[in-house]
This record gives sequence, C-alpha cells and structure tokens, in this order.
Amino acid sequence: MQFPVPQFTDVEDRIIGPLTIRQFVILLVSTGVVLLCWSLSKDYYVTGAAGLLVGAPGLAIAFGQFNGRPMYASLFVFLNHYTKPKFFTFQKQATSHQVLAVKDLEHKQTAEEKTAETTDTRSRLKKIQFQLEQRERQEEELLSSKQINK
Repeated sequence: MQFPVPQFTDVEDRIIGPLTIRQFVILLVSTGVVLLCWSLSKDYYVTGAAGLLVGAPGLAIAFGQFNGRPMYASLFVFLNHYTKPKFFTFQKQATSHQVLAVKDLEHKQTAEEKTAETTDTRSRLKKIQFQLEQRERQEEELLSSKQINK
C-alpha cells in the first residue's frame, strides 16, 4: 500500500492572519512594552526611545530572516553561543614551568636528532663511497682481464 508522505513539515501554520503564533507573541510583547512605557510616562521621547529599543528589534526578530531561517529561531543559538562557557578539550592549560620543561626537552631531542642525522648521513655517504670504489676496481679488473685475453 502507498501512503502520502507529508511535505514541508517545518513550515509553521499561519494562525492569526498572515502571522504565525510566534510572530504574533513577539509583536504582542514588544508592543506591550512600548504601550507600558507610554502609560507610565506620557512622554513622547520616552515612548520613542522604547519604540527604538524594544519595538524595532521586536519587528526585526518577528519578520527578519538569517540564512533563510526566521530570526527568532537563530536568536537563541546566538545567545547560547555568547553566554555559555566554551570548553576546549583539545588544548590543556599547562603551567609556565611545564611549558618551559617541555620546550627544553623538545630542543634537546631535536639537537640529538640533528646530530644523529648528520652522523648517520655521513656514515651512509661513506658506505656508498666505499661501494662505488669497489665497483670501479671490479670494472677496471674486468677490463684489464679482457684486454689480456685478446
């Protein structure tokens, strides 16, 4: 049997006119804060400041988009990123004494490796030189023996 698979399950329902429930709640809260400022102060400047500080971000959060997603969905991710502590387990904090000891040890190891490499390289070069000299002697002997046979 075949059953229809629902498509677009991440699209929110439009409940109140063209607004989703979240958009409506965001606008309701921001408008409520601005109206509360007006009712408490009865001053246009205070109400305007509240409109700029609360109303404009409320509109941006309700209707704005970030990377194709609603701003209110990304807002909590941003807040968590900046408020929660960050743990970096790949780098342990060491004391300065430990760091210096490790650096000294690494320096000694690299110095030992360099001397080992140079002596190893010299001994290899000597072996190769000896082998080449032996081959030259063998070739000379073969050539001399061929000339004697002719």
